[in-house]
Amino acid sequence: MQWHNLHGYRHWINAYGTLSDQDRQSIHADIMHLPQRPLISVLMPTYNSPERWLRQAIESVRNQLYPDWELCIADDASPQPHVRAILEEYQRLDERIKIVFRDRNGHISAASNSALELAIGEFVALLDHDDELPEHALYMVALALDDSPELNLIYSDEDKIDEYGRRFGPYFKPDWNPDLLNTQNMISHLGVYRTEVIRDIGGFREGVEGSQDWDVALRVVEQISPSTIRHIPHVLYHWRAISGSTAIGHEEKPYVASASQRVVREHLQRINQSASVEPAFSSFVRIRYPLPTPAPLVSIILLGDSANSEELIRRTHYYPALEIIPCPPGDDGTLSETINRTAKQARGELLCLLDAGLLPETENWLEELAGQAWRPEIGAVGPMQMDADGNIQSALTVLCDNSGRNRVSWSFYQGLHHQEKGVAGRAALQQNVTVLAPGCLVLRTETFRMMNGFNAKKFPNTLFELDLCLRLVQAGYRNLWTPYSCMVSTSPLKTCFDACNQNEAEQFRMQWRDFLDHDPAHNPNLACGGEWPFPAFPPRIDRPWR
Repeated sequence: MQWHNLHGYRHWINAYGTLSDQDRQSIHADIMHLPQRPLISVLMPTYNSPERWLRQAIESVRNQLYPDWELCIADDASPQPHVRAILEEYQRLDERIKIVFRDRNGHISAASNSALELAIGEFVALLDHDDELPEHALYMVALALDDSPELNLIYSDEDKIDEYGRRFGPYFKPDWNPDLLNTQNMISHLGVYRTEVIRDIGGFREGVEGSQDWDVALRVVEQISPSTIRHIPHVLYHWRAISGSTAIGHEEKPYVASASQRVVREHLQRINQSASVEPAFSSFVRIRYPLPTPAPLVSIILLGDSANSEELIRRTHYYPALEIIPCPPGDDGTLSETINRTAKQARGELLCLLDAGLLPETENWLEELAGQAWRPEIGAVGPMQMDADGNIQSALTVLCDNSGRNRVSWSFYQGLHHQEKGVAGRAALQQNVTVLAPGCLVLRTETFRMMNGFNAKKFPNTLFELDLCLRLVQAGYRNLWTPYSCMVSTSPLKTCFDACNQNEAEQFRMQWRDFLDHDPAHNPNLACGGEWPFPAFPPRIDRPWR
């Protein structure tokens, strides 16, 4: 992409992702004044590690600006003699390096448990034998713990590094996103866990090699409160992208896909969620949530000129229990109040608020939305929206403030083909979002009524869907977007990706300023606008050191 060539990640690294000597001095001074400096045990399993990458991985720990660490290395009976020689060399060089040489090869989970047995730190960080930590990684972790000592799980953004030391392929992650974690290992690296918790769950599980870190993350989050999970929006891990590594692609290790499905399936069983787990692509998974029998009645509130849309929905829908209630524009010109009045007629347990300009692309569009919306923890659910050519109109919708155009939201991947996977697969995976694109929302009718419907007083004609989504989040629900329900627009939709009513936009800014400043489903290192979530110049987050 031309934009990427001009302002790509390497430019971003030079401007915002590289430490200066002054930065290092500031960090050293900051460390001296930290009231709490927990010991962090870095766990590294090794097996026939190439000398070059093994040395660089170890040196990346020794070069940490934060000094209170130990490196716990478990060699999994490597037959190549250089591995033992290198490890013993480093053990002599630095007393903070602990080594155990296993008698027999047990694969990565067993080796990781051997490394865990060496750890005496309050927290453990996971590092693969050919990857690298940037020099401020453990400092950033210590800073998060100083701010919130109760944290049990910390994770960061990450990128890849090639054999020449060139960084690329960043994954700027969202904040805690449990439904995304169920479809991909969004924790991954750098992942840092409270040692007591990871020991309480039994450490790393043998038999799920290839997805053992994902399995640990899922088992840990089952035991801790979401309030003790922290995302650090800084790149604190570099995956080594060489032949044979999963940084290149999971097709390099085909057993990873089957292990991924297993760990998610067993996680859902442990938390008593009835759902089926299917392969999506790469090592990612899709989850289908079943509806009860008989299926709950869905009331579709069809907004606008609905004659043709109603006929098509009735002719093509797959869902077994449906009522359609036309909702023509009101005489008073207040759209949200008109919808509220119409929704009072609904008999269904689920409510689908659908613009007549959107038509189903697949017959199971409503089954997917209803299955997700039936979950008691879920607020509103929305689909993929695309044009007649199969190009995305809205996928991942985020909050962003563009005062000049009265814009308060943006949807990524607009104009790209709907089969586009996006960064780290996020354009094609079920996940939590803060807000959903206007046009199609499904939620429980009782939830809609409990929220008193749309706020027609503050948002009579625009932004009422976004406002409802935020009130649902505020009430403790999780909103969800799914690419497995696809809708086609018969005409360009008038959404708040374009300019909104100025008065309503200002009201929205006053009421939801905190979310506009930081949408938890969006990363402050990413820009708003454009097809692709490119790095922001500058990021919307400051470096924490003084």
